[in-house]
Amino acid sequence: MSTVPPSTEILLRLTQDALPVFYCCAAGYEGRAMPGVTMALSGEPVADLNYLVVDAASESAQAGFRSLVGHCDAQDLPFAVIVAPAVAEALEPLRAELDLVYATDWPLMVCPGEAVQDHPREGVQVRPVRDEVDQQGLARVLAGAFQMPVESVLRAMPRHLFDSPSIEGWVAEWDGQVQSTVTATWHGSVVGIWAMGTAPDAQGQGVGKALLSRAMHDARRRGAEAFFLGATPSGFPLYERLGYATVADCPIWVRGVTHQA
Repeated sequence: MSTVPPSTEILLRLTQDALPVFYCCAAGYEGRAMPGVTMALSGEPVADLNYLVVDAASESAQAGFRSLVGHCDAQDLPFAVIVAPAVAEALEPLRAELDLVYATDWPLMVCPGEAVQDHPREGVQVRPVRDEVDQQGLARVLAGAFQMPVESVLRAMPRHLFDSPSIEGWVAEWDGQVQSTVTATWHGSVVGIWAMGTAPDAQGQGVGKALLSRAMHDARRRGAEAFFLGATPSGFPLYERLGYATVADCPIWVRGVTHQA
């Protein structure tokens, strides 16, 4: 891959590819793809565990979007919608019709491989998810970071999810407990960074930085040439410090409550 940052269109396509990989082992997984809109549901009653991605405003895309929103509503599932910036204005009437709420802008960020550096922190052990103990720690951290039930995280991201070569979970242990976690999806030589969370008591201590930089450094060693992610406000400063730059800001619309903002 060249050093030219991926375009917004490519990043959204990679996001559409990543979400089914992320949720494919969820107990209630359901995925659909239509022209201009895709859906990946964990089936959990948590908006931040169910996603639609919309990247077109054609009549067929709007019909598909309306249909998938209706499908989620019929199951009483909350969900979040990632909207391509180029079509957000054209889709605004449909957002209002469907009574979806604008929640925040979601910065799509990219880090070139050559910017990756390892930032170890004394006393922090970083490793891939290796067993049920790590899985429980991952779920506990994400549940606390995004205010969702631990049981929902465990069902959405079961231990065997990480047996696939396309996705890997990482944890950072500090003071004998998992205190930070991140998940990576592989798309050729491009790696997506997802579900980054750090326990409140460990925030600002360099634990998350040690975790993410080590996971990226390891991926770089194995051939990764670029990384991308969607940033929350709390994570944005860390990502900038590690070399990420914003390519686009995608509106997030929700049915229910999101803790991405």
